[in-house]
Amino acid sequence: MSTGGVHPLAAAYVANDTMGAALAVARIHDICGDFLLEANPGPSAVPQLRNWKTGVVEASWRPTDVASLAFLDEWHIVCISNSGRDLSIPPHLYIMPLTSASPSPPSYYEFALPESMQHSVEMAFLTTSTLGTDLPPAGCFYSDPAERLMSIALTIIRHGQRKSFLIDVPASTFTRYIAAHPLSPGDQTVLVPWGAWGTHGARVTVTPQEMGMLRTSGSRRAILHRQSAAGGAAVLTVFDYSPRRVARAIARGTATVLQGAEVGAEHTGAEFGVLRTTLPCMVTETILPEHPRRGGETVWLCENGVVFVHRQPFSGKILDSWAHTI
Repeated sequence: MSTGGVHPLAAAYVANDTMGAALAVARIHDICGDFLLEANPGPSAVPQLRNWKTGVVEASWRPTDVASLAFLDEWHIVCISNSGRDLSIPPHLYIMPLTSASPSPPSYYEFALPESMQHSVEMAFLTTSTLGTDLPPAGCFYSDPAERLMSIALTIIRHGQRKSFLIDVPASTFTRYIAAHPLSPGDQTVLVPWGAWGTHGARVTVTPQEMGMLRTSGSRRAILHRQSAAGGAAVLTVFDYSPRRVARAIARGTATVLQGAEVGAEHTGAEFGVLRTTLPCMVTETILPEHPRRGGETVWLCENGVVFVHRQPFSGKILDSWAHTI
């Protein structure tokens, strides 16, 4: 459980920014074990892997090559490549061992995306159960630290129209495959077809047009959107991929459980047909009371609630906050 203070084993280092060490925390993308994934803010950000106990940078990547980085676990990093403005270059989903992060050429797994999402991709981004860009409040913790969900957001331009999708993947989908297919000495790239991991180990959905927020926490993914059926109220929809909670909900009949998902050809393209995935999840919807939302809010998805925190720019002072049970 977090105390909100500095860890006694953490090395003191100064960030290479005009705001100095005070900005160092704001640069953190993800943390796992002894390592941080961080980057300098701004368009020229350089993603790097730092040991927070020693302060030593173990590896770095060119921002032109990397769109998103996150930890899969204490031994592997997940990376989505950056295709920039060239829609003919598809994004790639890589997983590399930490021992291969620095040497060149590295050894890694390449997990193929669905064929319908390998063409004309405008944007690909990875959202995980991370610290985000703000300090976690004291007392923040996960009840199931081994359960970690990754959501891949993809935007595709097809026939002049933008189509947006979310691919939810529990970390266990990747870790189980890696454990069963370890890298052999001399391997550089191991290509994993979509059918070998995604059809049964992921869930693909169309992104709601009115989505205002996307957060993950543990095995949950939440979206905040406006729902006309609820009179335009703000609705928080939570998708829970915990196998234990899904199994309990099925046994008790206490919640809605979706057995997979289908994305129609009107979204994927007639040449690719319907995209089916079979990963089950539990779904809950909560209509949130209205509160005066302002720019610069931080949103925390917790075990059984959601917290909105409004901070003063630069100083970080909390001006007001709201917590809602879900």
